[in-house]
Amino acid sequence: MTVSLNAAEIVEMFVTDEEAPSSETVHAQAISFYPQHWRKRWPEQLDIDSLSILSLDGLDGTGRRTISRSDLFGLGREVETPLDALNFFVAVYSWGVGTFARGVSRGLRVLEADDASDRILGALETLRESDFDPRVGYSAFNNYDQAKLKHLGPAFFTKLLYFYSHDRLSRTTNTPLILDQYVAASLNWDSWGWGSAQYAGYIKLVDQVRSHLDADLPGDVVEYVLFKHGQRAHMRG
Repeated sequence: MTVSLNAAEIVEMFVTDEEAPSSETVHAQAISFYPQHWRKRWPEQLDIDSLSILSLDGLDGTGRRTISRSDLFGLGREVETPLDALNFFVAVYSWGVGTFARGVSRGLRVLEADDASDRILGALETLRESDFDPRVGYSAFNNYDQAKLKHLGPAFFTKLLYFYSHDRLSRTTNTPLILDQYVAASLNWDSWGWGSAQYAGYIKLVDQVRSHLDADLPGDVVEYVLFKHGQRAHMRG
């Protein structure tokens, strides 16, 4: 059984990097995607004309739209209705899969559930009502008796938790963060099957790293460094 990294070992990642990323660098991380990949597969029963993220206005010459973490923070602030939640989900999912049509097809499988938008909104409202407790939000998305949706796993619903809560929070500790296969690889965790307690442990570990480095260091900077290390390891191996 592999042993999870501790805070000191993660701090070493910052020491060995030539330069730790700034918060501005992290929040500028941008991905391009093709709205048409969604539009040509879009379920007839779902509204598409009201979704700003899939508008054909403002695309580049190849038909792509580019969205950054900062853009998604803004969309997260606007989520109040099921339609807002649907628009937010498509935006976050697109940021996660980029230009790959196969990834969009997987995202559309999430929307096969008749109550998908309501469940996404319900989980986000549960997070907000808990004062953005990461464990509560994770549990809401991870349990069918709450808001879990088939085909929507932690690698994507933790993105929803993170982007939704970022601009609504007034604290810097115990904040929702992204946990995906690359972050997990950096932590020496399995690539799937994480429970809410393990997610809460990840958030606590990030806060320990921050306390070693700089209490004002945003948690998503630590997440970004873990992601990059895991991504590089994946590419090498």
